[in-house]
Amino acid sequence: MVNLRTGREISDFVSPYFIAEMNTSHFGDISKAKEMILAARESGADCVKFQSWSTNSLYSDEYYKENPVAKRFIKKLR
Repeated sequence: MVNLRTGREISDFVSPYFIAEMNTSHFGDISKAKEMILAARESGADCVKFQSWSTNSLYSDEYYKENPVAKRFIKKLR
């Protein structure tokens, strides 16, 4: 059993703890991110997890050397 700061118990015998995973759909807009958090809460999520990545952290240099098109594609997404 684990008790979180919120007092929520996590064990085999209670309701699941739902984590809403937020991707980069907010495009750095804090207002949009807050809307996404509120929507997650309204849908029953217990918490949210935001993703963070850069061109250099998404794949290794070795991968990019073997797949040069991948780096150009990822740069367009940023």
